Amino acid sequence: MIGTHVSHEERGPFFLLAFLLFAFTFMLQSNEVAATSGLISQVGVDNILWVWAGGMLSVLLTSTAYSLIVDRFQRSQLIVAAAFLGALAYGLVWLLFTVNAPPLLSFLVYYVVIVQHMALLPLALWTFGNDAFAVGESRRLFPLLAVISIVGGMTGNFVAAGLALANLAGPSPTLLINVALGLLLGLVLPAWFRLEGIRSRQARDNEHVIDTLREGIGFLRDVPAFRFLGLIIIAISGGYTTIEYVFLSDLQASFSDPDSLQAFYGLFKVATLVAIVLMQAFATKYIARIEFKGVFAVMPATLLLAVGSALVLPGLWPVVVGNFLSRVVLQRVELPARKSFQGLVPDERRGRVSAFLDGVLYPFGAIVGTAVVGGSLALASAGVISLSQARSLYLLIAGVTMAFALWAVLSFSRSYDSSMLNWRPSAKAQSWRYLQEAGPVRNAGCFWGIREEERR
Repeated sequence: MIGTHVSHEERGPFFLLAFLLFAFTFMLQSNEVAATSGLISQVGVDNILWVWAGGMLSVLLTSTAYSLIVDRFQRSQLIVAAAFLGALAYGLVWLLFTVNAPPLLSFLVYYVVIVQHMALLPLALWTFGNDAFAVGESRRLFPLLAVISIVGGMTGNFVAAGLALANLAGPSPTLLINVALGLLLGLVLPAWFRLEGIRSRQARDNEHVIDTLREGIGFLRDVPAFRFLGLIIIAISGGYTTIEYVFLSDLQASFSDPDSLQAFYGLFKVATLVAIVLMQAFATKYIARIEFKGVFAVMPATLLLAVGSALVLPGLWPVVVGNFLSRVVLQRVELPARKSFQGLVPDERRGRVSAFLDGVLYPFGAIVGTAVVGGSLALASAGVISLSQARSLYLLIAGVTMAFALWAVLSFSRSYDSSMLNWRPSAKAQSWRYLQEAGPVRNAGCFWGIREEERR
């Protein structure tokens, strides 16, 4: 039982954060199923590249603003605002579908709303978790909270699949459910936040977007480990975008009925989340044995396997299995490792640094991936190569990209120790003051590189 792992003092903020993660993940996952399957059925998979590029570009343009917001305002205020704004935005998207706006426009707006919600909510929710719990508490409680978040996503996928099985496939039913959920959250949460009374460390009010960009670029420039991590993130994003396109393209070719497509996609995502929970239950101790410096190699290696399978094995199922494994590893191995590494940044800067890595570099990699796939398809449309050759071309480019990512992982591993031990003196002093304010930290593997003798 989860409650047996949570002390009496921790239960209030724990169950609040658990409720938030369940509800918002339900909202995001159910909308993602409806948007993706509807887009494939009504617009076609070829146009999904434009939708992806538009969505990622919107994240790229707004991520620095989010990075300022997440550290400048109380996280509770942001979460309540996200609930109300989500309800409003999904309601406007529902109106687009109701008035029969052009499908490409409607789905583009739908996807942009989803990715903006996905960009802001993790920043606000998990940073709120870091405000509520000390480092030792978060290491113990966050895996439990991650499972609850997965259950919320699983429920959302089940609902989307169930609507399709009831011949209610399409965005409108899912949108109405989530408008009601967003309004309910916006009305209930303020009182709950006041009851818990959790406050966060805030950044200076005179910081601007350019300061955020400088801070993110400064991390990559001055710290070798972060520099190579940035390259890994870009490469993984581009490779994952490619294998995702192949997966959806093959789904469109295999399912002509919109209800069947949405039901299969929703159940596929449920199976993915079940696998993540099983890994959490049975494989955590084995994953923990992987040295932290090498854990970032797991995702590029998985994507390389998925790309190779799609390239040499015929049929839908090799692509389904490759995409399945990529999603599981991304959620259970790569993302937790990345967040753990980012967690070593002082909390008044963590939101901006995380936003730069996840909100600038990751969408940039996705845009590059869509450009590679789109360019290959453009060559096929011009008659330069065939469609099968275009598929082989962008898969080969993805494979080379994953090989580059593995090289970046090796470089990250070689630079890891020096990054820990060699940091700017001013940053050392600043981060040691942060550690003193945060309380005793033992064996934290401080990213800022303060040796024991320097602490004394």
